[in-house]
Amino acid sequence: MPVNNRTYFASWVLLTFVALAVYKAEDSYGAKVISVLFALSGLYIGAKLIPRGRVSPEGRAVFITGCDTGFGNLLARRLDSVGFTVLAGCYLPDGTGACNLVQETSSRLTIVPCDVTSDDSVQRAKEIIKKELKTQGKELLAVVNNAGIWSPGHIEWVSLNRYKNIAEVNLYGLIRVTRAMLPLIRKSKGRVVNVASISGLWSLPSNSPYCMTKYAVECFSDTLRYEMSPWGVKVAIVEPGEYGKLTNIGMNSKEVIIATANALWEDMSADVQQDYGREYFDAQADIYNQSREECWDDVTPVIDAMFDAVTSRSPKHRYLVGELWTYFSKFKFTLLPSWMTDGVFKQLLDGFPKPAARREKFE
Repeated sequence: MPVNNRTYFASWVLLTFVALAVYKAEDSYGAKVISVLFALSGLYIGAKLIPRGRVSPEGRAVFITGCDTGFGNLLARRLDSVGFTVLAGCYLPDGTGACNLVQETSSRLTIVPCDVTSDDSVQRAKEIIKKELKTQGKELLAVVNNAGIWSPGHIEWVSLNRYKNIAEVNLYGLIRVTRAMLPLIRKSKGRVVNVASISGLWSLPSNSPYCMTKYAVECFSDTLRYEMSPWGVKVAIVEPGEYGKLTNIGMNSKEVIIATANALWEDMSADVQQDYGREYFDAQADIYNQSREECWDDVTPVIDAMFDAVTSRSPKHRYLVGELWTYFSKFKFTLLPSWMTDGVFKQLLDGFPKPAARREKFE
């Protein structure tokens, strides 16, 4: 069940009702305190339903990275449909995704070639954007750092080069683009929207290459928000959960998962292969594919959050997007002691094949 305005409204009504019921049920100090806590919780949730107004698209442009597929592609279409000038950054400007964008949107959308891992490419993109803004008489309202990739694997399985490649896109690419566009954003008193993940809130086994970059994006975004406050620039973080299937981060097909797993196995040293064994490795690879199958098909809530971050007059600092489990997990993995959360993972791994070297030790 994705969390949306209906969920907030139902929660607000329920908490308000409980607060009144507790307040009237018992005339004691404890009951009063409990009712006040419920009332405050209801007010907090109710505040999320208050309209915050929209920025007019007139005279404003938005630059989005990673528009070849996934979130970036869909956000570009949404912003174009309401009248914004969209500068769609594409890694493959002549690829299918970019060509479809041009064909299926208005003349307000411009494809901007952009490889976020290249200083030269980002600087060329900046010059194209500056030229487009000047020619059309627009200002840059927002930069949306959406480009990202994913790769799984235990720490011993992932090569240093793979770690570097993921960080180059997810972290350094985001920093590279942000630094290049900040003068334009400061001039317009606009906003920076960074797409992080629930994986930036807690760490998951066999996901360190991705998690660590998203943790860093959270840190970078918070620091940027503090530093940009005197300029009137807003910074928002979008944290999708369980939406990897239809994005371009690398989980969009079973074939990609299998190819990634095979590459991990080939990259391992012989002694690591021997210690873990193929049975354990294949079981772990099945988890990767199962995770993909459990992702939500409808990414509309994510696009809604990104759209709000770009167009709201008062965007939120964070947009955690997912099902109710996502919100519960945020509490569970960020506030509970590690011995409790470690116990959760031990239970999940109950019955899971043990590494070959562990089995041999006890046989």
